[in-house]
Amino acid sequence: MNARLAAVVLAAGVLVDAGRADACSVAESAPHTIDATRMDSVVPEPPTDVSVMITRGPRADSGGCGNDRVSTSCDGIGILQLQLNEPATDDQTAPENMGYLIEVIDGSLPRGLSIPATALRSTLVFSWMDDDTEGQEIIAFSVTLTPVDEAGNVGSASDPIRIYDPGSSEGCATPSRAPSLDAALLLMLVSALGRLATRRRPVG
Repeated sequence: MNARLAAVVLAAGVLVDAGRADACSVAESAPHTIDATRMDSVVPEPPTDVSVMITRGPRADSGGCGNDRVSTSCDGIGILQLQLNEPATDDQTAPENMGYLIEVIDGSLPRGLSIPATALRSTLVFSWMDDDTEGQEIIAFSVTLTPVDEAGNVGSASDPIRIYDPGSSEGCATPSRAPSLDAALLLMLVSALGRLATRRRPVG
């Protein structure tokens, strides 16, 4: 094995190991803080556009519908994010410093997920130990977001925000699944070996 080929193989191995990193980090919501010294009596206006993003916690050996995928330490962890596209507005409090009271108004939270009763700062991300099998429960509930500014003024609640994920109830549908990290690296390695062989072929 020449030096160039050895370098290609080593790089592929490093990238595969990187794809199996064992640290799972989820940046969850921080508690809202109130400044009692603020002279402000104007209540904030509620958010008007909120997107819901849900990531379920599949097993490392399933990838959904029995397809293998790269294992990570986030296997089994579900993530819910409420993305504030049009956040609450206030005359003094910046959007990133706004707090939100989240109230469940119908349905039930999935097992393991809890939402604090106190106000949270504007990054609204929650994680829980989701069912890491292919028989995941349906997620179906609605919440409202009530803004709280830095002075502690509480505004009106937003319109209801529907949070829904079918779980495993709709069966498996994984068309044009992206290749796993290992498969992609194997293709890169084969391509590199092909280029090396072409360069070393004697000219007839």
